[in-house]
Amino acid sequence: MPVTRAKKFCIDVRTATSHFPGVGRYASELARAMSRILTLGEELSLICSNARELRGLPGKVTRLTTSVSPFSLRQQLTIPRLLKRHDIDVYHSTYYLMPYRPVVPTVLTVYDLIPALFPSSVGLRARLFFRLTHRLALGASTVVIAISRTTGQALATHYRLPPEKIQVIHLGVAERFKPASTEAIQTVRTKYGLPSDFALYVGINKPHKNLERLVRSWQKAFRDTSRLLIIAGPWDSRYDDVRRLLQRPEVQSNVRLIGPVNDADLPILYSAARLFVFPSLYEGFGLPVLESMACGTPVACSDIPALREVAGNAAVYFDPEDVDSIGLVLSELDADDSSQEKLREAGLCRAATFTWDAAAAATLEVYRKTADAQTRP
Repeated sequence: MPVTRAKKFCIDVRTATSHFPGVGRYASELARAMSRILTLGEELSLICSNARELRGLPGKVTRLTTSVSPFSLRQQLTIPRLLKRHDIDVYHSTYYLMPYRPVVPTVLTVYDLIPALFPSSVGLRARLFFRLTHRLALGASTVVIAISRTTGQALATHYRLPPEKIQVIHLGVAERFKPASTEAIQTVRTKYGLPSDFALYVGINKPHKNLERLVRSWQKAFRDTSRLLIIAGPWDSRYDDVRRLLQRPEVQSNVRLIGPVNDADLPILYSAARLFVFPSLYEGFGLPVLESMACGTPVACSDIPALREVAGNAAVYFDPEDVDSIGLVLSELDADDSSQEKLREAGLCRAATFTWDAAAAATLEVYRKTADAQTRP
């Protein structure tokens, strides 16, 4: 009998770096989970920037190391050659900067369409670059994975992709996101100079994150109290309206920036918060909402499609464009211990349904079907 060659799947994890925090987390978590569930006759390769990335993976995993960056035009030749040399059956690009003639069936993951839907969040040159490269990537892909129904619908509407080309596969929550111990919480409070009670926002400060309305609503609702809103995450100096707002004396007493938080501290910071608030005008998914739920923190967030899809009935919602709505929901939740406890329990149950094992299994099934369609006579 002829020997059947193993199916070879390849994930491009060159984005698993600090330069791509969200995309990098997706690439690394997906690769780790998938390496555990490969069956006999399936092999996984990772295109890496160096041989040290994602070490210690179980299963048969091969590293294909290249010095070529996703930003380099050289990848248009280098990556397809690499794929052909190693007989890859399906290539998975986790970013839209990819080879646009990949020579093998290709899966592309799309997270959101923020530059297209919120053009003010990027400059003109970046907007034009996104428009061109996104269309090239979508055109080069055999299958497009959308991380939410919201993103899938936006792809179908904005780029007129046929529905059969889009597969919705939700993200997972890493296992390290869980309620922290009292001792760990106290350590993080001391490290960042935090009080025992505070509300938390985690994320960047780009316009669609809606931080200015959040700060105004918080100051209006809690100006006569000592209740503190902590804003954690990297800061983009191109969008400094919020920082200028925070320089006002009447705001400084209620809102504090603490900057980026390392990955080890993040689950503990979520656990330490009295409540988590996420006021985005648009999201492709909203992973911080799930992460905070997994840590047992009550969530108040924007009433937008992606967050409804992710949080379900385990959050309270507000109109993100209405300062009074945001403030009312936050003040009512802050004062209601019973509602907080119900949300805490509901959030833990909700977050438990989003796992990287499930995401990896669904993605692996996409690879299999894509490979089978290619070999079918």
